Amino acid sequence: MKQIDTSYYKMFVLLSVIMNDNILIWQQNQLIVKCVNQLNANIKIISNASSELRNKPSYVTETKKDLRVDSNKLAFVIKEGLRLYYSINNMSEEMAMFTFPISRFKLMKDGDFYMEATHIVERAEILSNELIPIGVTPVKTAKLKENLQEFYKLPPQRDYLIKRRAKLVKLIPEKVKETRLMLRNELDGLMLMYDSKEGLSFVSLYKNCRKRILRTGKHKHYTVLIKGKVKDAETATILVDVTIEAGFKKKKAITDAEGSYKVKIYKKDADTITFTKEGYESLTLNIPKPNKNHEASVIASLNRLLAV
Repeated sequence: MKQIDTSYYKMFVLLSVIMNDNILIWQQNQLIVKCVNQLNANIKIISNASSELRNKPSYVTETKKDLRVDSNKLAFVIKEGLRLYYSINNMSEEMAMFTFPISRFKLMKDGDFYMEATHIVERAEILSNELIPIGVTPVKTAKLKENLQEFYKLPPQRDYLIKRRAKLVKLIPEKVKETRLMLRNELDGLMLMYDSKEGLSFVSLYKNCRKRILRTGKHKHYTVLIKGKVKDAETATILVDVTIEAGFKKKKAITDAEGSYKVKIYKKDADTITFTKEGYESLTLNIPKPNKNHEASVIASLNRLLAV
């Protein structure tokens, strides 16, 4: 099952809480209202994709899960009673129908389990008195039958939620990107009209909460910041307007007036970086392993093309 990166989600939630707690300050600004509504809508879509984010599992799903576990045990006990009865009475053909382990119950889909358990109940009801000495009482049979009736009433939420979650997981990258761009291009700019020095502390909180909160564990999908400087190999002077292409996807950057550059690429794409400038030989270097802050430094020295 695909793991969800919760770092952006947590940041979005913090921003939503801050904005909603201070709604009286900016509620007259329709642009901010629109942005916050979009933020909240996207949070809902992202959270619905994961019970971990939602932190409140479906009542129906949990009820059905518990009912299934209890029914598995009851069905196995009654099935073993039937198998023993058929064995004692040399009814090998009937016994063969009930020779399977409890693990088979656990692996069955809900529909298959319901049909199998119903068959067991029907056989147990027919042989009700004969099974009592073996330990299969009418009370156990009635309990399993009651469980199955309740089990049948509950909709197949488990399969439905898995399919629904899979669709939502595909939406998460799109919604995360949409929300980040909205915050950067619209809400960040709109917040500039509020001065935190005038007692509006939520502006400072907003700025602090815009930082991404990295989750613990593996960071194989995180970006890596590649930075460094480019110099002339002979004179050691800085070079401006050098074109940089990094990673398999050729993310581009250009050196500034100080010869420095920064480019972000996905960690899985962190392979090589190429420097090109008119009048100089192109240079391709391997990107070193990123540090714990997901950064790597690459200093380049370009050689001038020899005059022909």
